Amino acid sequence: MSSTSLAFDKEVFSSCFEGRVPVLFHFQDSTEPVFHLIPRNTYLSLYVEPLLQRLASPAEDGTVPVLERQHVHFEHNGTQLPLGWPVGVLFDLLCRPFPGDAGLNVGASVPNFKLPFLVTVLYDTAQSKESTFFLTQRPLEATIKLEDATLHHWQFSCKMAEHFAYGATEVFFKLPDSVSRQAFGALKDVSSKDYLGVMQQFFDRPSHEAPSFLPFRLYVSKSMSCITLPVKPTLEDAGRATTLGEYITAVAPSEAAKLNTKLIALIHGIRVPLSTPCLWLMVNMCHADMFVHVVLRHI
Repeated sequence: MSSTSLAFDKEVFSSCFEGRVPVLFHFQDSTEPVFHLIPRNTYLSLYVEPLLQRLASPAEDGTVPVLERQHVHFEHNGTQLPLGWPVGVLFDLLCRPFPGDAGLNVGASVPNFKLPFLVTVLYDTAQSKESTFFLTQRPLEATIKLEDATLHHWQFSCKMAEHFAYGATEVFFKLPDSVSRQAFGALKDVSSKDYLGVMQQFFDRPSHEAPSFLPFRLYVSKSMSCITLPVKPTLEDAGRATTLGEYITAVAPSEAAKLNTKLIALIHGIRVPLSTPCLWLMVNMCHADMFVHVVLRHI
């Protein structure tokens, strides 16, 4: 990691990167449910193809018909799930605590939330297509493989994060496609070692290249909304590091007023102290797309 950042804690980063969510996929018909242990950093769109293969029934000639990918949707208790949001973010937004739980303690992960995460697979052509949009707001085309579309979405997010931090996208524009795909593959294999092996050049900046802004995204569970707004690593007036609590206050002041009483802030399913410097979070708890995804969920 760059000497301009706080110390890189490999154990923290690996623990966050390699976290998984147990997901039970239910289908709108009587098809048997399917269980997957899905990496928090990955996307539901990478599981559409195998699920479609399970839904498709062989024809008389033995061939398997191809169902239309753009008509596949995911829901949790009636809420449509955006394909472009990391699985862990969706879980943190929508998972239900056990009865009587007042919320998570600071530093705790999510063992007191009900498992597995129940996801319904819908493939009715009359369903809304909102959930098939990525953050780029481009609808999926039937001719494009979902894995390629997800790769492009991930690359777009990485380039946006680098632009926020350093005002340029030198690393990602120069990455050969094969190398980029290798890093993306680590999302499915859940290997922080392989991921860092490729992405180290993003972090290892010269000492004079401090990030101008930190790439953060804020999610609110009640409205299922996402706010993409970078944060300055330091408060110029105070001459100190910007904290997570100050970031939330700046981005969503009405929600910040509810923290610790009606809302908690989760990153990778962990309730992070609001006094944590945002720069430390970027270095140690960013997602695979280089953004720090902060979830505000009601308790």
